[in-house]
Amino acid sequence: MRLSKLLTALAVATVITSGVMAQIRVYVMSSGDAATDNAVLGALTAGGHSPTLGVQYTEFDGSIDLSNYDVVYIQANYNWSAGTMPAEGQTYLVNWLSGGRGIVTCEWVLYLSSYAFSSLASQIFPASYNSYRTTSTATFTRSVEDPILDSGVHATFTFPVDNYAGTESRITPKTGATAFYMSDFAPDGAGLVGWQLANGGRVIQFSTTNGPSQLADPNFRQLFNNAFRWVVRGRPRPQGDVNGDGCVDDADLLIVLFNFGSGCDD
Repeated sequence: MRLSKLLTALAVATVITSGVMAQIRVYVMSSGDAATDNAVLGALTAGGHSPTLGVQYTEFDGSIDLSNYDVVYIQANYNWSAGTMPAEGQTYLVNWLSGGRGIVTCEWVLYLSSYAFSSLASQIFPASYNSYRTTSTATFTRSVEDPILDSGVHATFTFPVDNYAGTESRITPKTGATAFYMSDFAPDGAGLVGWQLANGGRVIQFSTTNGPSQLADPNFRQLFNNAFRWVVRGRPRPQGDVNGDGCVDDADLLIVLFNFGSGCDD
């Protein structure tokens, strides 16, 4: 029986080391609103990604295994007043980012960063919150070119914004971060800010609340999907990348073989 299982494992390992690429696997933290969540899931699916709806940010306590995901999308829009993300969950995400993974956020994540996401804000967030506004539309203008983010997106475009006790924050990049798109909110107001961390992970943050009206706009929807590609450098981890180094090779095969039979009764 063990020989049969070993041969099966070797056959599977041979297949996974072929380097077959998967869709970008996205763990979407729920907004607590079905219409908002469905708009996000629909936009990501239409953009070629593979999203899974998860718990709200207040319920993310680090006990959920995200090892099979490439990107986490943190929403705090409809549920902005729900509370804080547990400290254990924030620590988990900081550690999880290594190995080429990424995080994308919308507002009101930065608005709440001083208390609801304090560890994430101090360790991995590339932007800072200044103020907020309520308006019917916003205009983004490209400020730094990037081939992944700019693909299929106009250099300047105006889109409707969704009101969740406000529509947009005035955010500014921290030292070392890049404001890829500026907003018409203020002369120094960025619309999209990102950076790469020392551990290889990337984080990118929108200044807007990213609700159904925004995601229905073709330019914004394209930029939204591009942000998920940007945080994984245009490609997800290959299927079979056991150690998360972005490559399927003999190191992954050895991990499988060394752990072969673990947890089995026979």
